[in-house]
Amino acid sequence: MSRTPLVNREIGWLSFNERVLQEAADPEVPLIERLKFVGICSSNLEEFFRVRVATLQRMVDAGISSHKMVYGEPKKVLHSIHEIVLAQRERFEIVFAQARAALEQEGISIVDEKKLVGDHRAFVQRYFDEVVRPSLAPVILDGEILVTASPNLRHQRIIVLLTVLLEPFVTANGIGRLLIAPFDVRFRTSRVFQPDLLVMTLADIESGRRDSARELRLAVEVVSPSSARYDRVDKRSRYQEERVEELWLVDPESELVERWRPDDERPEILAKTLIWQPVGSDASLSIDLVALFEESKR
Repeated sequence: MSRTPLVNREIGWLSFNERVLQEAADPEVPLIERLKFVGICSSNLEEFFRVRVATLQRMVDAGISSHKMVYGEPKKVLHSIHEIVLAQRERFEIVFAQARAALEQEGISIVDEKKLVGDHRAFVQRYFDEVVRPSLAPVILDGEILVTASPNLRHQRIIVLLTVLLEPFVTANGIGRLLIAPFDVRFRTSRVFQPDLLVMTLADIESGRRDSARELRLAVEVVSPSSARYDRVDKRSRYQEERVEELWLVDPESELVERWRPDDERPEILAKTLIWQPVGSDASLSIDLVALFEESKR
């Protein structure tokens, strides 16, 4: 009996996005619906690169030749993705230009904020204040305010589960003090972070400050599509510069954890077990990552 060939899920996802693009190109589809499909196709591809392509690239960088989510070698899958996306992007530009031309014929123009006037500007401002702003969480990074979406349910579940595992270990072994966001970490005047979880040093606790932390033994960031770039590039490098003993980037999508230490040029990629032994301590904590990610789905 022959086995049905399996298609890598990333390549399969691109096939789905191609189907969305086909709907956007179909002149039989109402124009407003075609525009919706154009938007869906674009936002899907952006998230695809932030999460799935980034995960494959990290596997390649870490020398991982296979993973349960990849049917084939990550490097070859990346090459196939780039070929497909380049062709898909060319079709997207054509479809989008056709949709805009059709809108112009109907007397509808796509404008940016500089072209808004009167009631239109007031409506957009009110919509932002009442609908968009409450869902955003600001982060200050080197004096720049970054805005990310509020965390989802699985993100929060992972934080709760890690807290349950970390709190007794940190307390029993005198490692420091475990805190949960929102709580400021102020390395410098312009560097204010709020990691999802953090462990302050004993010296920082004894300093008497109550408004923020200055020294960390551990920082944990649960990565989401909206924060992935800042967590992995901007914030990660700054945590290293500030000599945070360990940084864990927890990725629910790929079910992997990246562990970074101050002098690391590449992260340690952990898929099954994470063992934490704080610097100078004889105690260690073992975390079953497979069980953690599975429990976070419930």
